[in-house]
Amino acid sequence: MKNKILLLLTFMLISSIGFSQKKFLSKHVKFRHSMHITAGTYYFNDVSLYFFDDGIDCYLLKKCNAIDSVYLSTAKKIIFTSDTIVHYQAYLFTKNYEYLYISIGKREGWLRTQVPITQEQKNFLKKFVYSTNYPLYASYAEIIPFKNPQKVFISDADDWYIADLEKFKVIKIGTKGGRLEACQMLFKKNCVMCYIDLGWGQYLYYDENGKKCRK
Repeated sequence: MKNKILLLLTFMLISSIGFSQKKFLSKHVKFRHSMHITAGTYYFNDVSLYFFDDGIDCYLLKKCNAIDSVYLSTAKKIIFTSDTIVHYQAYLFTKNYEYLYISIGKREGWLRTQVPITQEQKNFLKKFVYSTNYPLYASYAEIIPFKNPQKVFISDADDWYIADLEKFKVIKIGTKGGRLEACQMLFKKNCVMCYIDLGWGQYLYYDENGKKCRK
């Protein structure tokens, strides 16, 4: 009986370790880039990765008018008592600020801080901040890097793109409200998946060069 109990406890322990490792590896795949943060006080918001992008209801209800204000209305201050390394999976540009979507400790969310790319690359990406279709209500550009951080997936108020930050080249893969819907990064497969509107469960996949691929 004792042997059976010990065997059961051992199995449960191994299973829990395996689950923890899988959870860690899964998180590591998403938060695969890192950046040094200096000691200080920062605005931090633990809302979801796409808290600012509510679709057409956002525009009709004019809730997109000031992303920075929406952010501040729910933000909490987080203090780093010493320098630290944070791991991030995306970054966001608005008219006034820059944000990183980070994992720190057991918390995930948007940290207001400088994005770790060159000023020339920032200028290139900030062109996507200003909406053509909803200039009064939307002003953001979310960038999700592939494994190669110089290749990125861009989501703004109007469209989806894949860009090369070294060559400053961009390929448009879809328009929001058009044939493609709900484009998102598949971190494990390192590609972008887009649902085809009225496609009965069909998807299109794009690699880091903006070319269609099969997954």
